[in-house]
Amino acid sequence: MLTRGSENKEKNNLISATRIGNTIKNDKIIDYLDLLDEKGLTVTNNLLITKKRSISDDFTNLNENNSQITKRKKTSFDYIAENGYIFESDIIKYIKQEMTKNNEIKKLIELNETNINLNCNLTIKTIKENKHTIILNSIIINKSNGTWGKPDLIVKGSWINKYIHDIISIDIDMNKWYIIDIKSSTINLINKGEDVSSKLLYSVYKSQIYIYTQALNYLMNEYGFKNDVKYGFILGKRYKYVLNNNQIIKNSFDCLGVIDFKKEKLNGIDWETTINNSIDWINDLRKNWKDFTLNPINKD
Repeated sequence: MLTRGSENKEKNNLISATRIGNTIKNDKIIDYLDLLDEKGLTVTNNLLITKKRSISDDFTNLNENNSQITKRKKTSFDYIAENGYIFESDIIKYIKQEMTKNNEIKKLIELNETNINLNCNLTIKTIKENKHTIILNSIIINKSNGTWGKPDLIVKGSWINKYIHDIISIDIDMNKWYIIDIKSSTINLINKGEDVSSKLLYSVYKSQIYIYTQALNYLMNEYGFKNDVKYGFILGKRYKYVLNNNQIIKNSFDCLGVIDFKKEKLNGIDWETTINNSIDWINDLRKNWKDFTLNPINKD
């Protein structure tokens, strides 16, 4: 059995789906600065690396100057994050209400295990038992590439078919499992509403959902279940697209934002290669960060 210390060590060796986002946005410098922060280091105005001041040092200096410590003001990012949590909570509440109306609430399961390995095992066990159609609070690990994540919803195709109002024009297998990530924003669709747009922010969403989907496929195949799904989904606050020169706006459960990874590859977006390159970068950073410099920059 893993101790808390060994479990944290294993978790730190894995790469979370959310960690990939900076490389997708070509913001590798943010990964570097985040790692410095984790090491208790910071960057001076002349781009030298130095140890961070402690809170106690700042407190002493403030007292010497007879200054008052003020509470940190919320940033715009704080408000966006809070709104995201509230929206996700509202979506989960709505799903539970709808499934209760249909006498299907027993087909919904929430996992409360915080140990990533035990939670991952429970996720697979739940799928294997085949008593549920939707799983909340799951953790999935892909040991083939060292990634892990916490998808918002893991659902059977039959759940999508029943609780998403409009028929989706793709081939959904009623017995296979899919990833749906909840996003508290309006999702721009293209191709008459068939696909999620390729704007940069959505590329971050797509990368996360690709990692979750590949992890789910890997786990299920490892345990003898064929789950080779090529689609992932975004459940947004609204969806917006153009059809016959008219703007169409739909609400959360009217449809889903579809990510067809096979179609994306045909259009020149190879998520497997992109994710592998991101993993290589993060592993390189973790191993060799002490050799990186900002003045001059010695890393692409």
